[in-house]
Amino acid sequence: MTTPDPTAAPKGLGSEAAFLSAKNCLRDGQTIEFFDVLVGAVLKNKPTDLVAFSLDFVGKDWSQQGTWDFSSLENRSTTCEYVKLSNLKKFLNDWIHEFLRVSPKTASQKQEFHVSYLKQLLE
Repeated sequence: MTTPDPTAAPKGLGSEAAFLSAKNCLRDGQTIEFFDVLVGAVLKNKPTDLVAFSLDFVGKDWSQQGTWDFSSLENRSTTCEYVKLSNLKKFLNDWIHEFLRVSPKTASQKQEFHVSYLKQLLE
């Protein structure tokens, strides 16, 4: 079994150009940091309603949120179970794919996108 090249474009993105565009979009304006801190907050709090929690999170100053420690065995066990039960991976994948499709540029456009996307999920 061969190991996939982590620098190659995922099949779903089609071309290498689309992959590079997606990478640039995520790197621009602290988008990766936003999702990283969001995931840490989700894993720390383990909300029953991911959408409502995320919508509340988007409205806060996320840069002031602390980091989450994944190093303890207790955290690993309960977190892995939570990730499976909450369908966190699919939730984040869908959100990030839509973010890439829309590709908001400015901080206010990104904020507006996140709020709009999450409110739509609540409906």
